[in-house]
Amino acid sequence: MTGLEPNSGLEGEILSPVDARKRAEDHRDAGQHDPFPEIPPSLLAAEHIKKYVMATGAIAPFYTGGGRHSRLKMATYEGRLGERAFVYNKKGMLESLDFDKELTVRANSIVFVECDLDFRLPNYLALRFNLQIRHVHRGLLLGTGPLVDPGYWGKLCIPLHNLTDEDYSISRDDGLIWVEFTKTTAVAECTETPGRPPLELLETNKGYWEIREFIERAARPRNGKGASVPIRSSISKVRRRAERAARSAKKAQRWAFGIGVGASIVGAATIAALAFALLVFVKDTYNSLDSSIHSLEERFSSVEKITTDAGAGHLPSAVRELTSEVEELRKRLSELEKDVPSIQKGRSKS
Repeated sequence: MTGLEPNSGLEGEILSPVDARKRAEDHRDAGQHDPFPEIPPSLLAAEHIKKYVMATGAIAPFYTGGGRHSRLKMATYEGRLGERAFVYNKKGMLESLDFDKELTVRANSIVFVECDLDFRLPNYLALRFNLQIRHVHRGLLLGTGPLVDPGYWGKLCIPLHNLTDEDYSISRDDGLIWVEFTKTTAVAECTETPGRPPLELLETNKGYWEIREFIERAARPRNGKGASVPIRSSISKVRRRAERAARSAKKAQRWAFGIGVGASIVGAATIAALAFALLVFVKDTYNSLDSSIHSLEERFSSVEKITTDAGAGHLPSAVRELTSEVEELRKRLSELEKDVPSIQKGRSKS
């Protein structure tokens, strides 16, 4: 295999997973001495990343070339989606997601994916990785800055949390994470291991290649008792509760509106009936007074005609009483007409 220039428009694999495994095993069996002691402990640049990867098989597959889409940047290397992904279903069971060229992360969900890279780190190289920024800007979340310890062999298990209310798709050809390499201050000639090995790897020499094991381990209760706890997003549950509450509120609103409209109609009808009854009562009273006045006027006119020649002083007491009664009725009629002008108007038209 021949390497391509980083700025070349063509991307080429210069280290396959099979070759990387052999180089890593040979480097481990030879004592993992630093092949480039002249490179100081620091964050490695692209040329130093390439040197260490080719000498130790630290990651694979390893590509160069590709121009502006090259997986090797000035101080990082691109990791993409691997072959496996898992999610906890609604029943709380961990299930595998089948996907070919594109993985869909459902809205408000957590999906666990593996990186396409194999990691076989020597004891003096540590890695950090972060989600590519365009995924972050689109609402995808990954715990930033996790450290991959020196000496780790295996796959990376990456939890992706879609915080948006829309499904999010990632292609197998898209970059997922950026990996940075740091050379530690470990002394190659040191025969002791002051820190504990990552996940007891030095005892097994097998590595961790199944990300399902990481997920199931994380889901176990801390005290080791009881059932595993499904790792799912709480946003979807809260959203479902909010939607149910909104639907219930809407039903209650419609019910209350119906009650209110019915009550308003009944109230309006009651008021109208009372007003109509009052109007009829007033009109009947008015008509009764009016009739009484006309009757008294006729009687008064008759008596007045008979006694004209006798003079007012000689009017019988009955006539004087009748006159007083007529005046009182006229006064009451005048007050009633002021209080109920509409009745007066109706009477004048009739």
